[in-house]
Order: sequence, then C-alpha cells, then structure tokens
Amino acid sequence: MKRLYLLFLKIKKLSGLFTVVTCCIIILFSCATTKPPIVTPYFYFDYHDNNYRIRSISSIDKTLSRNELVGNKFLATDFGQDRIIDKIILGGISLSEAQNIYEYALAILTKENKLREVNLNIHKYQYVNSEYTYEIKSFRPNNTDPFNDFRIIKNHQIVNQQIIIIIDQKADGILDEVVKGNVTLEKFQSKYSELLKTGLQKNKFIKVDNIILLKEK
Repeated sequence: MKRLYLLFLKIKKLSGLFTVVTCCIIILFSCATTKPPIVTPYFYFDYHDNNYRIRSISSIDKTLSRNELVGNKFLATDFGQDRIIDKIILGGISLSEAQNIYEYALAILTKENKLREVNLNIHKYQYVNSEYTYEIKSFRPNNTDPFNDFRIIKNHQIVNQQIIIIIDQKADGILDEVVKGNVTLEKFQSKYSELLKTGLQKNKFIKVDNIILLKEK
C-alpha cells in the first residue's frame, strides 16, 4: 500500500490573508515517538469555479495522520493517505462527490511532479476467490468515530483495474456509502457480513458494543 504525502516547499502570501503553495511533497525521516505531527501548508486549487484546498498531517500516531480536503462548507478526510476520501467530518457533501474533487487535485499535483508516494504496510483482512479480492481495513481516527473501509478488486485486470470502495461509517457491520464504483450497497452487503462473521470466528476482528473492527497488530 502506498501512502500519499504532501510537502509544500515554497510559500507566498496572497493579499496578506491566505497562504498559497506552489510545490508539495511530505517525507518523514524520523521515527522518534516524541516528534510532533508534521502539518503541511494548504494547496489551493479551483474546481468547477469553486475554491478548495488540501493538506497532509503525518504522525507516528496513526490516529492523527490524514490528508484533508476542505471546501467552503465541508471537511473531508483521507485517513489512509491512499488517494481515497473515506470520511466527511463536516458538511453535507457525499463521499463520491468529495472523491471526484480530491482526484482532480491529485491529478494536478501528479502532473506537476509534486507528490511522493511511500510504501506502507497497512493492516487489512483479505479474502480472494476466482473473481474478486476482498479487503477490509479498520480506521480509528482521533476525535471521530471508527469506521471500516471495504474494497472489492476485480482480479486479472492489469489495465484499468476495477476497484469498488464502500464505507461502513459506524463499523457496525452495515455498509453506508459507496466511494468508488457504480454499484448498490445491497449487492455487496451479504459478502461484507460474511467476511466479518468469518473474521470474528478466526479471531481477526474484535466486536464491542456492536462495533466490529480489525484487530490491531
């Protein structure tokens, strides 16, 4: 799994009020637990005549690390720092709408060679059959509810690989919203429930007060 970091190398003031970033990449060199989180300045961009900004927060404490997408009336987060918006903290925007905006910004930064991706081993529960690879990842972010990220990856596709991403916002075993993919929640709810049940039987997940999360390593 590659984690996406943003580091802004050059900053200038706009009208004395806002900080504009012209270069971005974040790299962590130290593993000391006493180091405070590294927070990048915002990268500002326009999408469909609206103003948005993104930034990265990186920490040894995984509950603090995230990328943030900020709009006029919303705050969306990529807790896995893997190019996928997985939670709306504030506002009424859908995950899929926020994802489209996020992908647009990342495409700009990628084209301008202003991103670096770092390979990280993110803990996940995986099941593979002849057609799909299924993955469940649990997130325990600071100051918001834990949630599960459920991914369905079409096997044997090298070009334009099909990836479906659905979020269980309360980690209660009920899928809530599709981030990527033209599918209904009902299509994969039974498979998700089956994987959670099997994972619990194998002691891979823990269930407390109807919250089901992947056990931490």
